[in-house]
Amino acid sequence: MSRQAINDWLSIFLKIALIIAIAAGITWFSVSIYANAKENDIISDIPKYPKIEKAQYEVVFKATNNILLTNEYEHPQDNIYIINGYWEIKDGKYRYNDAILPLDETYFGNIDVRRRTQ
Repeated sequence: MSRQAINDWLSIFLKIALIIAIAAGITWFSVSIYANAKENDIISDIPKYPKIEKAQYEVVFKATNNILLTNEYEHPQDNIYIINGYWEIKDGKYRYNDAILPLDETYFGNIDVRRRTQ
C-alpha cells in the first residue's frame, strides 16, 4: 500500500470517529436535559396537603412512614386509635374518605398522632 492510500484510509477513519463522537455528545446532552427535567417533575409530584381547618392531625405509621390526615380521632385505649374521616393519598392527591377507621398498634406497629402546624 502506498503512503497516499494509508493517508486516505486514515482520513476516512478519523472522519467517521469524529461523526460518532459528535453524535454521542449530542445524545449525552439530550439525555442529560431530559433526566434533569424529569427529576424536577418527580419533586413537584408531592401532593398538596389539605388545609389545617379540614385536617388538624397527622397520623404517621412508623413502620411504613405512611401518613393519614384527620380532623377528629379518639384514643380509647393505650394502643388503639379510632379515626373519624381521614385524608389519604390516592392517584397522587390527597382524597377524603368519610369512613371510621380503627387502628391497632398490634397490627400496624407504632402510630404517632400529632397536631399539624402548617
